[in-house]
Formats: sequence, C-alpha cells, structure tokens
Amino acid sequence: LMLEGSQDKELDRRYKRFHPFDIHYFASSNSERYEVAEKLTDILGLIEMQGKPIRGTKMRHTIVDDVLHFFVDYNFHVVRPKPVVPTMQKLKIEGGLKDG
Repeated sequence: LMLEGSQDKELDRRYKRFHPFDIHYFASSNSERYEVAEKLTDILGLIEMQGKPIRGTKMRHTIVDDVLHFFVDYNFHVVRPKPVVPTMQKLKIEGGLKDG
C-alpha cells in the first residue's frame, strides 16, 4: 500500500519524489511475522527501478491486530526533460539605402 506520495521542486527541472509504503503481511504466528519482517529488511533495502538502484530508508515494522506492517520509503531525484521549443525558420531580409 503506497501511502501519500509527494514531490518537491528543487533547481530548474530537478524534483525530489517521496514514496512511503506500508506492506501488510497476514500470518498465523508472531514468529512468522518477525521472520518475514527480517526478510523484507534484507530484500527491500536496495531495489532497482529502470535499471538504477534505489535505497529503502526509514525501514521499520510493527504488528497491529495480528498483521505485520512493514514501512519503507523510497526517495529519488527526477529531472524533467527540457521543453521542445520550435526553432526559428529562415528569415530573408532585403533592404537598401535611399539617397535623399
């Protein structure tokens, strides 16, 4: 479950995006919940997105009503492409001097 994501503008076309997640795991025993929490810590510490590594931060877990809640944030920078501006076409200038 992705919690409320956000984005901050930095310089020019550069933005920082924040993606917090709450992963729910349903198990019949506390020992299984804690075991899964340890595995998620290892697996989600570093993920790949579009061929680039993204580090998970603020990893923590809690058990509420027999459900494991594992929280992890993925924050990364995004650079938006430059807007396409049409180039000028050729301009022909004709003129001369008038003797006057």
